[in-house]
Amino acid sequence: MVSVNKTNQLYLDYSRVIEMCTSTALEDMPWLAVKHKGGGFDRHPSFDGGDDYKFAVAILEDKPVFVGDILYKKDNGRKAIIDKLFDDGLLRIDFDNSPAIWKSISGAFTWQPPPKPKRTFNLNGVELPCPVDYGDAEIFIAVEDVKGGIRRTNKFAFVDEEAATCFFTGLCKQLEESEIKDK
Repeated sequence: MVSVNKTNQLYLDYSRVIEMCTSTALEDMPWLAVKHKGGGFDRHPSFDGGDDYKFAVAILEDKPVFVGDILYKKDNGRKAIIDKLFDDGLLRIDFDNSPAIWKSISGAFTWQPPPKPKRTFNLNGVELPCPVDYGDAEIFIAVEDVKGGIRRTNKFAFVDEEAATCFFTGLCKQLEESEIKDK
């Protein structure tokens, strides 16, 4: 059983959450911004299940943000972990063990990690995609070399068919052009 003072505090915290959800997609479902023992609610909580309640500290992109959630800075893609909500409403956010204090996260943060930059290289002035680690690959190109009865095979991995096709056609075009120039 939770004490009356503790229950009152839980309702005060829920009141803050309800106010925070106003004018968001959670306005009619503020209970989605509350967790109890890791689970959520499908209606307003009654706060009679002990004191292991977690309240969202912010709403970002119509989703509740809890302490421990990972967000990304919009301007530079830096990973940020929500660390603490202070009584005055300020948030402590951890950037690689460098805490910072923020008044609001909307506009500055997103749930989406930044896209991985496309790596390329130039071959005779033609920009071609770089191969990737096999673990990130969805498609492979094998190049075989046969000399004196010895076969050597090199495999190049690419994230998708578009990158592999671009690489393969670009490489073939460069090889064909160099072959024509030698004649």
